[in-house]
Amino acid sequence: RLLQNAVSSVECLADKHRVFRHMRFLKYTAPGGYLAPHLDLAREDAATGERSTHTFILYLEDCGSGGETALLSELPPRCSVMGDQSCNTDDKYVLAAVAPRRARLLLFPHICPHEGRETLVVPKTLLRGEVFLRRGADAREGV
Repeated sequence: RLLQNAVSSVECLADKHRVFRHMRFLKYTAPGGYLAPHLDLAREDAATGERSTHTFILYLEDCGSGGETALLSELPPRCSVMGDQSCNTDDKYVLAAVAPRRARLLLFPHICPHEGRETLVVPKTLLRGEVFLRRGADAREGV
């Protein structure tokens, strides 16, 4: 409910929105954990048929060093295979690197390539889930 309220409080996001119930906790307990560059997949709500459009990450504690979520302009060519853990990105692909800070909420479209940078200081704990956002006339018409 708190996430729903957080999304609702930002009026410019969308005319129609919904936070999906299925969420995952991620906890890095040892230094060195990371996620290679990738795209997130949409989830479908079986009851409504709505497909998620955005990912949210709610950081649950500060991470002293490392562990940023880097939003990328594109998947680097050598990272074209989803989940290829041997891939590292150059800074030229990084649009923004968001440091894990307690209570920080990051919301981005599924189509935005991103990576979880190496965690240097642990623990790093976050809650990850999906959101459906619709803007403009499509939302008012229920499309």
